[in-house]
Amino acid sequence: GRRKGNSVSTLGQEVAAKLDMPVGDVDAILAEHHVSTAAVPAVAARLRLRSLRFTALKTLTGVLADGTETDKGHTEEVPVDFSWNFGVGLHGVGSDKNLRGKSSITRILLWALRGRCDLRDDVRDWLRHVELDFSIDSTDYRLRFDAVDGKAAGTLERQHATTWANVGSFDGEDEFEETMGSTMMS
Repeated sequence: GRRKGNSVSTLGQEVAAKLDMPVGDVDAILAEHHVSTAAVPAVAARLRLRSLRFTALKTLTGVLADGTETDKGHTEEVPVDFSWNFGVGLHGVGSDKNLRGKSSITRILLWALRGRCDLRDDVRDWLRHVELDFSIDSTDYRLRFDAVDGKAAGTLERQHATTWANVGSFDGEDEFEETMGSTMMS
């Protein structure tokens, strides 16, 4: 049906059927609250990782830095300086042994992209600094954050011609997640 020259929306019809209300009333309520009833197809954005770098101070217990087992009471702090420049195409992380950091690298990437951390507490405590360069479509971004006592504080910048503009600064996981979420959603 039609009402006041406008066609009744499919969303209005679905809601009206669920609530057992007149379709025109539902469309009027949706319009009053500025709820769009037009379906807009999503536009896919291309995310490309450019580089990942992180530093950490890893605490080893019962093992030496070269992986050799030793006295179970032995502890050693080993600096980690990881860097990976991504080329074009599909990338993977692999090792012929367990406990080499494959999952940690992936989770650090996800933390940087989402702003929400799901690393194990001990691994999160090792991290000191994370840098991720990436692009969304043709726009380049630079993310830098320090991880102190498991808390992230840093900045996200977007490139404009030859300069970098601050997209957002954050101090804590909620602000970090908000900064990355609003960037990814837009």
